[in-house]
Amino acid sequence: MQEKSPTPDDRCGHASYLVSPRYLAGPDESVPVLGPGWASPGVPAGRAARVSRVRLYTLHQEGHYYEALHAPDEDTADTSDGTSGWRFSRRTHPAADEEWFAIFGPGTPPELPAALADTVCSHVTGSQANVTAPAIEAVMEAAWWTFETNEGGGTWFAPGRRALVGTPDSSGGTWTFAAVTDSGDVLWYALAHRYTPRHLINAVCAALTAPVPVPRQHRPDPRLGPVSVTRLHT
Repeated sequence: MQEKSPTPDDRCGHASYLVSPRYLAGPDESVPVLGPGWASPGVPAGRAARVSRVRLYTLHQEGHYYEALHAPDEDTADTSDGTSGWRFSRRTHPAADEEWFAIFGPGTPPELPAALADTVCSHVTGSQANVTAPAIEAVMEAAWWTFETNEGGGTWFAPGRRALVGTPDSSGGTWTFAAVTDSGDVLWYALAHRYTPRHLINAVCAALTAPVPVPRQHRPDPRLGPVSVTRLHT
């Protein structure tokens, strides 16, 4: 029997709080994003002299080369396109063009990139290679998110409209994930190429909408909006 990879919750250690909804829980560096299947970190070529804290992780499968690039928020470095945070991609080999990418910007709850990373690892190792993910529509509707159509595409909104998932339109575009304040200011955002495998999009949507509270070392900023907080330690 193949050992099951630990979930982000398994790897978070002792948290002080449980917070929901998770899209307003904020970031937490104590919640690991990558499981043990990803290779040891390294510094991307050409970046070592400029920013020492940018790290590249890799995962290999025959015919596929996965990359996870991490740039901490406080660094001035980017993830190839002007953002900091996590950037995932797949190529046929290290020098090839990207087949798809997914970007998780600053402040994104770590459960989202962790869901994508864990799903990639599970499919590469074969532990979930033949598992059929539920349709995105089923995931969103089960969480009482509502869908609104627009020209060529549409957007899913959380109850209260504090988070959203935008679908690619018929002419192109990307998947968009975000949370906003009551006044519409963006709290965090994530993007995924339209050719990102659907099972990875499903995993991110499931992590975003799951009702289970997430562990945090600190109380969320009150400006994030209405959240439920349970204190675990006094």
